[in-house]
Amino acid sequence: MENLLDTLQQCLNDVARLNAMQDPPSTPFVSKYSARRLLIDIKNGFLPLLSPDEQETEAAVWETRWSNNIHSPSNPSISSQQARLALGKIHHAVGTNYIDTEEPSLGERHLARAVDIFKSSNTAENVACLCELQDCYNQLGLLWSNRDESDKGLQYLTEAASLYINRSQKSEPLPLRSEQLYTVTCFYLAQAYSNLQCSEQSAYYCAVTLKRQLDNDTVDRKEWAVNCAGLAQLHLSSKSFAQALYLFSAALAVLPSNCEEQMATIHRQLGQYYLSVLKTSVEVQSGLASSSICTLAIERVIFPSLSIAWTEVTFANAFEQARELFKKGNSWFQKAVKYFILEGFVTEHISILQDQSLLYKYLIYFELDEGRQFSMHKRRIELLSPLLKELSPFAYVATFRDIAFEIAEIYHELLDIKLADRLKRAAQPLTSKDVQRINQYGWSGLEALELFLRTFEKGGKPPVEVEDELLQWYLTARFNRARIYSKLLDPEPQGRVKFLRNTMDEYRFIRDYADSHSAQISRTEVMPEELKICREMVDLIPVKMNHILNGTL
Repeated sequence: MENLLDTLQQCLNDVARLNAMQDPPSTPFVSKYSARRLLIDIKNGFLPLLSPDEQETEAAVWETRWSNNIHSPSNPSISSQQARLALGKIHHAVGTNYIDTEEPSLGERHLARAVDIFKSSNTAENVACLCELQDCYNQLGLLWSNRDESDKGLQYLTEAASLYINRSQKSEPLPLRSEQLYTVTCFYLAQAYSNLQCSEQSAYYCAVTLKRQLDNDTVDRKEWAVNCAGLAQLHLSSKSFAQALYLFSAALAVLPSNCEEQMATIHRQLGQYYLSVLKTSVEVQSGLASSSICTLAIERVIFPSLSIAWTEVTFANAFEQARELFKKGNSWFQKAVKYFILEGFVTEHISILQDQSLLYKYLIYFELDEGRQFSMHKRRIELLSPLLKELSPFAYVATFRDIAFEIAEIYHELLDIKLADRLKRAAQPLTSKDVQRINQYGWSGLEALELFLRTFEKGGKPPVEVEDELLQWYLTARFNRARIYSKLLDPEPQGRVKFLRNTMDEYRFIRDYADSHSAQISRTEVMPEELKICREMVDLIPVKMNHILNGTL
């Protein structure tokens, strides 16, 4: 039996060699098929040493009947337990082979059989198969997770983690391969928990994976940095700002300098980090959020070998602090946009410009001077307006709508600032120059809304029905158009009445749409307060128009 065990080891070595070969695209698995034949052939030497019941079990797994000409080896010293463990290793190798050749169902069958064999072995001999059992659990966990059955995958991965932890608590050191497989287990656990929307557990195992990988001299620094930045994004979404900044810094420290796209991506993510801190600062100052709002309750993740300082985050409560957040965020976005140019990176380029616009929006909250507010809004227009000329409203309809809608909102803000300034000078007569200077922002806002609404038209006419997920957006655009019309200035009564009539037409459109789509309005619960206003204004505006024409208003 010594020779047979030696033969098995040689077979496994040959299998490893064949698995490492690069096959041509026309026959991508030819070497792995050869490896499988070796494994299937050698199994026959161990079968006669099993009990009849075990032979029947093996027959079911291999889907064959044993031939009567399979003889026992000449060396009778081999025990059935040794034969079973040998077959466990063969099942593990065959199951892995089937997974590699994209035959997961057969792979699952052999891996599950290997697990049964290893688990039923006594403790002393099971140590010799520790790595194989860990790998079986890992592969089965990943297999079931990829089938969108993360619950079942999690069961296997939890078994793999428990196996490692129990063994690591014993006196004898674990082999390096076992340590590497536990790192894989943690990586798969992070994915499984993420699929199950368990953010805290996913973040925990992702952090464990990164720590263990960083201690490995052979770590793929590019992959590690990307995964570290991904964990930072998770913390950022949970408003764990200090941890997110630390992880972004770690990702930059590890990422090789020649990975330009990954570098630009992390630069962009750092811009989004400062944007999020600035936005949260506004929410805290507005009473919409607490200054202690982290929603992720896990221990701090630190990489001592990187010597990166931990920086606590302070929310802005005045313009000077907000400006510092703005400058840092804008600097990172400017670095990112140099790589993510419009030609070749349309989505990324536009997203960065939109985020830069939002930086100005949240900075404006802290700016008390209306003149400087006005200048920052105009800077937002300068960032976004060129995109409407570059983008096709048909090829990039969602993005086109998003930009047109935001531009309309900005022009509306500019109009309000000009109207507020005019109100301060209400005692002065309204000149045609005043009207032109103020109304231009309203007209520009209406033009942007027209571009937005035109993307919904069918045959040049408003849509009969808007999709549920777009209805709030669409009706809000109509509502905003009514509001802008109502704010336009004209020294002549006829002109004022004309604007009010346009306002009423928009309110009436919204009212009529709601009445003719009552089930959709009830289902989506869109704009309940605005709909009340629309109904009231349709009744009130005619009265106001009569007062204007009669000279009583």
